[in-house]
Formats: sequence, C-alpha cells, structure tokens
Amino acid sequence: MIRPTRFGIKLFCWLLLVSLPILSAVSISSFIYIRGEIKKSVTKELKFRVDDLIQHLSALLKAGEARVTDFSSDGFIRDCARKLSFLGMDEETSSNFNRHLLLNKKSLDPSILEVSILNSKGIVIGSSSPEEVGKDKSQADYFQRPYIFFEETGVYFSGAMRSSQDPTRFELVFSRTLTDKDTTLPLGVIAIVIDGRRIENLLHSYTIQATGAPEKECRDKIFLLSEDMLALFVANEVMAGEKVLNIDLVQKAVAIRGAASGIYKDEKGEKIIGSARFIPGVKWVVLFERELAEVFEPLRTMKYIFIGGGAIALTTILILAITISKGTNTALSRLTEGTKRIALGNLEEKIEVKRRDEIGTLAISFNSMMQELRASYEKREELFSAVERSKKEWEQTFDSIEDMVVVLDRDLRISRANMATLRYAGLDFNEIIGKTHYEVFPFCKGPKCPVTGCNKSLKPVDAEIEDNRTGNIFLASAFPLIGPEGEHQRTVINIMRNITEQKRASQELEARRITAMIKLAELAEKRDPTTGGHLRRVGEYCQILCQELKKWSKYHDRISDAFMNSIKESSLLHDIGKVAVPDAILLKNGNLSKEEFEMIKIHTIIGAETLTGPEYFATAREICRSHHERYDGSGYPDGLKGDDIPLPAQIVGLADMYDALTSKRPYREALSHEEACRIIQDESGKHFNPDIVSVFINIRDDFYAVSKRYSDQESTGG
Repeated sequence: MIRPTRFGIKLFCWLLLVSLPILSAVSISSFIYIRGEIKKSVTKELKFRVDDLIQHLSALLKAGEARVTDFSSDGFIRDCARKLSFLGMDEETSSNFNRHLLLNKKSLDPSILEVSILNSKGIVIGSSSPEEVGKDKSQADYFQRPYIFFEETGVYFSGAMRSSQDPTRFELVFSRTLTDKDTTLPLGVIAIVIDGRRIENLLHSYTIQATGAPEKECRDKIFLLSEDMLALFVANEVMAGEKVLNIDLVQKAVAIRGAASGIYKDEKGEKIIGSARFIPGVKWVVLFERELAEVFEPLRTMKYIFIGGGAIALTTILILAITISKGTNTALSRLTEGTKRIALGNLEEKIEVKRRDEIGTLAISFNSMMQELRASYEKREELFSAVERSKKEWEQTFDSIEDMVVVLDRDLRISRANMATLRYAGLDFNEIIGKTHYEVFPFCKGPKCPVTGCNKSLKPVDAEIEDNRTGNIFLASAFPLIGPEGEHQRTVINIMRNITEQKRASQELEARRITAMIKLAELAEKRDPTTGGHLRRVGEYCQILCQELKKWSKYHDRISDAFMNSIKESSLLHDIGKVAVPDAILLKNGNLSKEEFEMIKIHTIIGAETLTGPEYFATAREICRSHHERYDGSGYPDGLKGDDIPLPAQIVGLADMYDALTSKRPYREALSHEEACRIIQDESGKHFNPDIVSVFINIRDDFYAVSKRYSDQESTGG
C-alpha cells in the first residue's frame, strides 16, 4: 500500500483552498440575494396593508360625514332649533326635540353615542343625552370651525377626542352648520359623536390572518397615531392614549406628509421593519410593524438547503482532489522509498516512474544521482576526515557559549560541561565530570527543577530558578537527547542563562507602571473632593468580586491572578476622563440638565483616549470606555449589550455603582447598605450581568465590611 506523501497532501489541500472560496462566495451571494428579496417582499406587503387600511378608514369617516349631513337637512330639527334659539327655551319643545334626536336619529346607527344641537352662542339646546342640554360648548373646535368660519359650509371632522368616561378610548366628532331653510342663515351647529371602537374594531380585523389565525399569532403590530405620536387606536399590547416612543419612521412620514418604510429599533432594542403613511385630512399616521427576526425566519429553514448543497459540492471537490493527487502521490512515494534505500547504502536499484512531467524528470535525475554516489564512494574516507574536523570545531563552539551548558546521563551525572559552567562552579573539567547536577547546582533542587521534570517526561521543560547564595536568577531549559533512530535517550542537556538584569528591569518597569496608574488616579480624584476614598474602595470591591467569580466554572479560566491584579490597578483610572469635565458640572449640587449629562458622558471616551498607547493600559482603556455600558444595551457611549461589554468593565461598573449609592454626594445623602443591595439586585439583567449580581449578593457582607472600614478611617482622620 502506497503511503501518502507530504506533497500529495499539500496538493490535495491546495485544491480544496482554491475551490472552497468559490463555493463560499456563491453561497454567501445567494444568501444575500434571497435576504434582500424577502425584505423587499415584506416591505411591499406592509405598504399594501397600510394603503388598504387607509381606504377602509376613509370609508368610515365618509360615512360619519354623510350621517351628519343627512341630520342637518331634517326639517323638524331645523324648526326646533329656530324656535328654541329665537323664542327661548320651551320645556315641551325641548322634550320633543331631545326625544326626536334620541329615537329618530341616534337609533339609526348603534355607533352614534350622541347627537347635539348648539345655538349660535355655542349652548347645547338639544341632545340625545338630555343631561348635556344647557352646557356651553362655544370653545369646542367642532362648534367654532363650522359656525365662525361659515364660508366653510362642509362637514368638519374634529379628529379623535378622548372620552370623558374612559380616558383610554377616543370618540369621533363630526359637525356641520345648521342653516335656516328660508334665509339660509346659520341657526347653530349640529354635532354627532361616534364611538371610536368602530375604528378600533377595524384595526383588530387586520390582526386576523386570511387563514383565520387567532390574534395572538398575528405577525404585525398596527398603530393609528396622531402626528404628535399619541396612540389613538391600536391593535396590540400598546394602550390607546399612551404616548408612543419616538419612531424615526413615523416622524419621517409626518415630515414629508406621505409614506415611509424602513428598518429601525423599537423601545426594546429589537430590530423592526415597518411602513407608515400620513393621512393629511385628519392628520393621522397609520403604522404597520413586523419583527425583523420573524421576517427572516425562512432563512433558517433555507440554511439546511445550503448545508446539503454545500456537502454535495464539497464531496465532489474531495473526489476530484483525491483523483488528481493520487497519481502525484504514487510517484513521490517511489521517490521517497528510493531516498530511504540510498540512506541505507543501497545504490543499485533504480526508481521506475513513468511520467512525462517534472516528476518524471526528477526520477531520471534521481537515478543519475545514485550513479554519481556510487562513483564517489571511494571518497568516503575523506568525508570521515571532514566529519572529524567538524567535531573539533563543534567542541570549540560548545565551549564558547556564554550560557552554562551541561550534558547529564540517566543518573543525572555530568558527562560534559562547557567553560561557562566550569567558571561559575569554580571547578576544572576533571573535577566536574561524574558529579550529580545537584552537587554542582544545589539551588536547582526542588519540585520545579526542569532537569527532574525532563528526565521523567522526556519532554523539554523550562523554569526560572534563583541562586540564593548570589541572588542571581537563571532561566533553566532541559531537553532530552534524541538518538540516531529518533528515539528518546535517558540523557538530558541542561542550559542555564543568567537573566538577573532582565528580571530587575522588568520589575522596575512594573513598579513604574503601577506608580503611573496611581498618580493618574489621584489626578482624577482631586477634581472631586467629595468622593473621598472612592477609587481605593472600588479597587477592593473589584478584587472581592473577582475572587468569588473565579469560583464559577464559567469564569475560572478567564480570571487569573494577573487578571485580578490588572483590574484592581486599572479600576483606579475608571473616571480619569472626568478631568475634561468642567467643575461647574462635575461638582454641581443638584440634578444635571440634559446637556450637562451629555457632557458628563464624554468622560468615558476621553478617559479611553487618554490611555491610548502603552499595552499595560489595555485593561484600563476597556474599563474607562465601557464601565457605564448596561447589560440590556441602554448604556453609553457605545450601547454595548450582554457579553459584548468587556468583563473588566462589567465588574468595575457594579463596584462603582455600589460605592456611588453608599457614598454621600452634594445632591443627596448616602443610601444604606441594604438599599444599595436592593437597587443592584433589581437591576440584574438590565444594568448588570446577572452572574455578577448573584456573586455580589453572596458576598455583600464583605462589601459592607470594606465600606465601614473606610468610613471608620475617615471619621477618625485615618
């Protein structure tokens, strides 16, 4: 059986690498095209539903206009209005008038809530609701527009008015000038009030799919809004009468007095595709919404089609690649076997490769090489001499190495040592040979000794070791010796390099880094004298959180000792950006205005930019920029959400909040430990990571102990 060669494997891999990008590009392009077509289709559907709903709304409004026009032409209504307006209120006439409006007019349409007649002064002189008679409606727009602006003789629709009985419901009011039949002079105004539930029912009818699916399965949210974003009628969970949060799509439709469609985020941060249209006559906006995740739900099903097609294409590519590489692999295997025969001294057998490409040429050249090797066999003795000379040169090189190098046998006794080792040990070559490694280097003895580990595992081992006698620090590296057949022998080569100066320089650099952080933190803290030991307390809170969070398996590998030290040190700089905030805002004794709060928010960006540069500020930069982000995505400055927020910033954010709540500020007194814990627990999943909140609740007594200790120190001047 012919074994695969590296070249054959590489050829196979190259064929895959060339084919897979093309396959991937086709798949991605198809996915993007289908996604775009789905988006266009849904947008078109939403636009159609909006236009269809507007047509039905127009029909309802025209029905109301027709009803009030019909009532205004009633002769009995005109006669009673003339008599009551010019001759004064007559109890019998008024009673007949009210009964006529109730029985002969209101009863014509169950959606009519009230029919009222107003005289020229705006006083109700007749109504299907007798308790309304005598009330002054002169300030109502449905009286002033038809009567005062008499030249506008048509029906006036005052829009949706909030019901006095139920604030969550709206009523539709239509009015028209009531004129004298003979003189055509205005007698007053006739107004009818129609139950807004007719429109509400119309909206609800759009939540029922053609298949008869129940409302809870409807894909769309439907709103009928006023131009100031007030929900008039709805067909989902939003209540009529509530103020709808700013929706750019609705604002755009109002601004252009037309239609607008697009993708945006709702108040929950979910992506929505919607279509809105402004109705000029009544100044309403119709809005249809659908969740983007639901729109692209079919793509989840299609992924299996892509996976299946990709698997078929990949299988085809694999078969093709194997076929192409097989012939090359056979020829190369024969060349490899021929090379091994040469290595064993067999120079007689030729390699048979019947190919007309470069590999065939290589086989011919290989056979020629074997002939030349046979011809040069006589020169082998000369080559041995050259090898002997190379050995001596190697020994000279070995002794010139500045690092200490020793070769140890299986009992860890020294069989070879270079001059650097002899100088450090103070021994000559004959004295050191045969001694154990630990006799010459007693400070290496211990569980961390790389020589012991290498001798047991037969793998390279590194370790830093300190010589207590001299104070020098060495980087010791032990390697197993490989035999001529590739086997591991029980022989160890140990190399020790003096790294004392490098370690001292590293320690000095670390000390300078910590000093720089502390000085920067002190600079920020001096800007606000009311914060006291805020930075030091936050650092201790972070250390307590990290120690407890490390016990969770989810975070065990992420939180190391170096991680905890970095957070404790870097937390000192979390508010360094406040040096750019004016004192008038930073030290303000009271609530900040919107503009002042926006100025405060930039301290996160300025802090991160201030620390740009050295790598040892990397954690501090993350904390500065993101410690005011919120787990639900509503924080600043980047609106990061969930685990997109760096873990150091999440930890510092909770510690900073606890200290802010339990510390006195110019604009409020400090909260108690219990109140602060309750607020933080309520913010789980909103402001803070639920895991970190759970850890905090478990160790809240430790937080209280730190807070009380600093409080006691400040009260005693410590």
